[in-house]
Amino acid sequence: MIPLPSGTKIWLVAKVQTVLKDDPMSGHLFIFRGHSGSQVKLLWSTGDSWSAGVSPR
Repeated sequence: MIPLPSGTKIWLVAKVQTVLKDDPMSGHLFIFRGHSGSQVKLLWSTGDSWSAGVSPR
């Protein structure tokens, strides 16, 4: 897995809560596409922790 910059998970969780109006701990997989379309970020909850991933460029 590619390491994410610090704070990335928090930003994605905030996006899920404010923009999507969903609970980030719901067990869903949230997929975000970058502005240029060349990168995809994934966020999911494992029940007691967060997991996140970034697609390679």
